[in-house]
Amino acid sequence: MISREDQEREDRAGRLAVAFVVMVLLLPAQAWFFMLTFDVLHDVSVDMPAFSYWWTFLLVLGLDTLAVAARRLYIRLSYEE
Repeated sequence: MISREDQEREDRAGRLAVAFVVMVLLLPAQAWFFMLTFDVLHDVSVDMPAFSYWWTFLLVLGLDTLAVAARRLYIRLSYEE
């Protein structure tokens, strides 16, 4: 028989796996949205360069990585107090 703690751990692992898959599937949509946003800014301003889809994809990936690192740091620092 599975203990309650093991069941909760399995449920949490399942939710984390679903959240990870959703985040990975949303990366291209986020990159496309940022590409369109940068395109509008490029059309309005001559000083703004045009960015390709892959550049914005890497930008979104980098920003998401920084957000995760900042969140982990915040959680780690808040537990130390």
